[in-house]
Amino acid sequence: MSTSQPGHLHVSENQRFIVTERNEPFFWLGDTAWELFHMQATRNADRSYAFVYIPTAGQTFTLDLSSLAGESVQAWWYDPREGSATPCGTFARVVQQTFTTPSEGPDWVLVLDNTAQGFRQPGSRKERATAD
Repeated sequence: MSTSQPGHLHVSENQRFIVTERNEPFFWLGDTAWELFHMQATRNADRSYAFVYIPTAGQTFTLDLSSLAGESVQAWWYDPREGSATPCGTFARVVQQTFTTPSEGPDWVLVLDNTAQGFRQPGSRKERATAD
């Protein structure tokens, strides 16, 4: 049994990541007991983004997007195993929007961004997109 621990975890200054006490991104390792967790969701105070953790592949669920800010929401599937994100669409802020996690592997994070905020793809080093 491993005794290594990540230390104290906290939300990053831009409130978009969970980081260690050294401000390094924190990621669960493959041997972490994810089965102890269930679907979890959080959003920031101004409602410009939300994260939903889903522990299983191929799981269908419905969210109320009207609780987020803005006219529309950009959705991404973030794969914490690979540190990569794939866009899954732009949606109107409706009361019921159905999503299904990708079919490969466990552990997915649905990232929901207010499109007007110009957030970059999850996992990018820069916080917001800039005009090139």
